[in-house]
Amino acid sequence: MYEYEINNRGHRWKYDDEYLDILGYYPGDPHNGPICVACGYGFCHHCLDGPEIDCPEVIDAELPEPVLHITSGSTATSLSAGANGAAKSRSTGANNRPTNSSAGA
Repeated sequence: MYEYEINNRGHRWKYDDEYLDILGYYPGDPHNGPICVACGYGFCHHCLDGPEIDCPEVIDAELPEPVLHITSGSTATSLSAGANGAAKSRSTGANNRPTNSSAGA
């Protein structure tokens, strides 16, 4: 395993079956190396130890959801975006147990 497979800076290298395709980036002899299937970035693994740039094609699903904590009086509310982008809220009452913000739940 190559070091740049572990420290990939967000790139998703092309594989042939289970092996890294080190000819994915091939501008000509003697230069070759991996190529990112997301953004197309490649580098010569003879000339460089690893990628010089981060992959600009980061998938949103890989990022944690942002959480906003709002405190008013004795009640705290956490807001976060759901899978469809709609805001969900959860409040804690006087006993610090979560309560749903939607009626009838």
